[in-house]
Amino acid sequence: MLTILAAGSMFFPGLFLLSKQCLKSIPALRWSEGDAVIVSARLVSSVQAVMASSAGFIIASSCEDVIEDQHWLTSTYILFAVPYFVYDIYAMFMCYWYKLRVKGHEEASAAPQHMSSALTSYLRREFLMVLHHVVMVTVCFPVSVFWRQGKGDYFQGIMFMAELSTPSVCLGKILIQAFVFGRSNMAQRVSASDGGNKKTSRVRVAVRLRPYMLKQDEKDEGPCVRGLDSQNLEIINWRNATETVKYQSVSSTCLSRIVILL
Repeated sequence: MLTILAAGSMFFPGLFLLSKQCLKSIPALRWSEGDAVIVSARLVSSVQAVMASSAGFIIASSCEDVIEDQHWLTSTYILFAVPYFVYDIYAMFMCYWYKLRVKGHEEASAAPQHMSSALTSYLRREFLMVLHHVVMVTVCFPVSVFWRQGKGDYFQGIMFMAELSTPSVCLGKILIQAFVFGRSNMAQRVSASDGGNKKTSRVRVAVRLRPYMLKQDEKDEGPCVRGLDSQNLEIINWRNATETVKYQSVSSTCLSRIVILL
């Protein structure tokens, strides 16, 4: 029992750290710390979901009597997966911490600047998810392993298969982030001519995934893309203010080109 718990305690955080290090160090990627943390957390969630769904299918398909039949994988995987929920509370907090700083949105100036205040803000924002994880460890784990006394493995397997949709959701988010990051790298160095002298500007271009709707435009909220001044561009997401982003360019010529493209 303790061996399986220890294996899960090493596997999920270890996979997270390995994935993050690979995304940061592989020459073809060189992702930032924040991007690597967010993608690694989603990757680990996908791996856990695939493992849970596979275990659930094996358990459910092997039980003919839905009450009495038992399968060794039921308790084994519960013991292995319990550390994941403890790890995931930490991983979600790190994603929250980096999102506040990577996005560059208007709330960044008002965002918590210290880890303790950020933790309080995170617990308020993700209270239900954190509560779910805590209940899984403190209530569902002892009930499933000890109180059941080996009955109802079939239903436990069905519950495992509820994770089936998680890999698709996480993969979609990973591909979106990889696409945006790749486009940002392609546009990172832009040459602009200025009176015969060539200047190099560093810019990042983002694709807005959820543009504001027409009914919101009728509220006179203005355009979704606007130049704040000669060197600052703001891309506004009316549906989610936390995804409003600002970009700064050292070249006003480069900024005007971005505005035209958008």
